[in-house]
Amino acid sequence: MKRDSRISTAYHEAGHAVAYFLTDRKFIDVIIKPNQKDNNLGCLRSNNMIDLNNMKIQKVFNPCFHTLAGVTSEAIYTGRKDHIGASGDYHNIADMIRSCMEGDDKTTNLFLKFIKSYTYDLIKYNWPFVEIVAKKLTEVETLSYAEFIKVNADRFKLSDDALTHYKIKNGSAADFGIKKKPGI
Repeated sequence: MKRDSRISTAYHEAGHAVAYFLTDRKFIDVIIKPNQKDNNLGCLRSNNMIDLNNMKIQKVFNPCFHTLAGVTSEAIYTGRKDHIGASGDYHNIADMIRSCMEGDDKTTNLFLKFIKSYTYDLIKYNWPFVEIVAKKLTEVETLSYAEFIKVNADRFKLSDDALTHYKIKNGSAADFGIKKKPGI
């Protein structure tokens, strides 16, 4: 992978990881290694499977945010809208929105516009957090959830004891003092 593509992918995947964390969802790991079989440059692996047959608007909000956070982080970092590996993300978002909007294009477009704005605001507000994760990903290619927490220990102001106990296994954004943008 070329250096520019690698760094853009790191920011993209860091956005996914930060979004998961901000919505109190754990993930297995985040990777910036190309996978030709799945046609991606990186991915966030989680146990959070989405059942599109049982999707309601309340259930689709966070998964859309998680998905758009990668595209948004990459766009903020590169300053461009032509996202390197975002086609799969856009496909997933479209499937999620369609599954709960039942074909109403006007409502679907309004929801998409809102979730894009929400995602941009929250990622921009937490940009230093995204940068820390992206820089670490360019060094190691794969970051587990526990490593993700350790990388951000200074930001969370956590002691080594806190890292090895409850917070690594069960911590949420609120537990770590991460503040979501007021009003969001």
